[in-house]
Parts: sequence; C-alpha cells; structure tokens
Amino acid sequence: MSSNSRYPNVVLTTQPKEYVPSSDAALALSSAPVALSGASSTADAQTLAGATFTSNVVHTLTLPTAALLAAAVPGAFAGTSLEFHVINTSGASVTVAAGTGGTGLGTLVVATLTSGHFRVRFTSATAYDVQRLA
Repeated sequence: MSSNSRYPNVVLTTQPKEYVPSSDAALALSSAPVALSGASSTADAQTLAGATFTSNVVHTLTLPTAALLAAAVPGAFAGTSLEFHVINTSGASVTVAAGTGGTGLGTLVVATLTSGHFRVRFTSATAYDVQRLA
C-alpha cells in the first residue's frame, strides 16, 4: 500500500486490505465537508477521494473527467478506486453525474434527507465507473 504526499486522501493498493480487529475506536483523517450551492457544480479531481459533500438545495454534482481524475491519482490503473459521500439535508434530490470518460452504474440520486456513499473505480487508466454503495 502506498500513498502520495501531494494527495494524502488517495491510497493505491495492489492487494486486498487487511482487517485488524481492535477494541479502540477507528480514527481517520477527513477534510471538512464541502457545501454544494446553486443548481450544479463539478467536483475537484484532487479532493474527490474521501470527500464529503453536503447540500440543502436541489443539485447535480458532476464528477471530474476521467482524464482529470487519472491525473489526480498518480499511477491509477484498472481496479484503483476511491470513495466519497453526499449528505442531502434538503427537501429535494441531489444527483451525482459521471464526467466525460465516466459511466454511471445504477441509481446515483440521493433522496431528500438521506445520504449516499459512492465509489469511483477506474476501468482503465483513462476511464471510470461510479456507483452508489449505500
């Protein structure tokens, strides 16, 4: 497992992650939530990994293009993945849309007063799929 100091939220693995049980609480570094405003926005490729987006308005969050995302994840290859979350506190839905070179799999809508957990998985060094996990 390796990480890049320029992109501390990106971890590249070539082996399955090991689970080590512990009685201590799990701690992780995370950035402050990004508040979405207006009707639409495009996520920043360099901060997408591990990000939490919040919205209190109807919104479409478009992911970066595959080329920008690949450039932000040095050494990305088929199978490399990253995850992010969307918390919807509004009375309307938030839609996640794949950028150019990306493909949405399944429902990418976060309904009113719910949250969504998403995974972006590179299918090659120049393309990705995005799916909602929860």
